[in-house]
Amino acid sequence: MRAALADAEVVVAGHHQYVEHYDAEDGYEAMANLVESAERPDAVICFNDMLAVGALRRLHEDDVDVPGDMALVGFDDITEASFSFPPLTTVAADHAEIAETAVKALIGRIGDPGSAVQE
Repeated sequence: MRAALADAEVVVAGHHQYVEHYDAEDGYEAMANLVESAERPDAVICFNDMLAVGALRRLHEDDVDVPGDMALVGFDDITEASFSFPPLTTVAADHAEIAETAVKALIGRIGDPGSAVQE
């Protein structure tokens, strides 16, 4: 993702909020840290939609307009994303393709343990 942003000449500030459980509560707390920081971001990409739902709640409580003041994106395309307000922008992953790619990489490493690691 960073490479795609760099190709599009988008500057990434590097704010990271580490969470333990990837749930709405952690998203809420992580967003609280970002909103209260001196360098509040213009956009946030969440690891999954539940984090984004919690983050969206915190933004609403702090009167931060989404997407006017801050853009917010989740990842998973869960049903609940379309029922939030505003509806959450989310990325739908092709889980079958991800699984197929991972299995091919694993089989490749088993067949040739010295081969290069793939990401």
